[in-house]
Amino acid sequence: MVVDRLTLRILTAIGQDPLGSVRALGKSAGLSENTLKSKLRDLYTNKVLLGVSAQINHTSVGLEPIAVFADVEPDNFGAFEKVCELHPYTRYRIRYFGSNSGVFSMFSIPQHTTYMLIDLFEKLQQKNLVNSYKIEVPTSSLLTVETQFNSYDAEKGWSFDWEG
Repeated sequence: MVVDRLTLRILTAIGQDPLGSVRALGKSAGLSENTLKSKLRDLYTNKVLLGVSAQINHTSVGLEPIAVFADVEPDNFGAFEKVCELHPYTRYRIRYFGSNSGVFSMFSIPQHTTYMLIDLFEKLQQKNLVNSYKIEVPTSSLLTVETQFNSYDAEKGWSFDWEG
């Protein structure tokens, strides 16, 4: 599926108002309800739009954010990522490359259970899935924002004023 300006307007409208009615989203994207419904079906069918999810304030439900930098050999990425998929408190992960290769992971774990995460990473080290790891506790709340596609032109690319 080609991502055109219309698709970007729809994705921006959903990002700004994920619980908005079809009427409100259509108005925001400059589309009729029927046109928006048709486009949304296409976006789901083509797996451009996978779903809409809630943003939960994890600290308000007793979870604390923990960041983990795990040095992982590329041959072990698959096995390590499987552990992250199975862990009930994994929120995010991404591979990194450079002088060290590894995976950066974010967990939201029940308060006062960091020792259990340390235990997991110690076991992963013993199994040679992780060379080393560093656990960090963020000092501020996590920021989650939706991409604003109004700075993107499907034909020209990104346009962003870094100084303004």
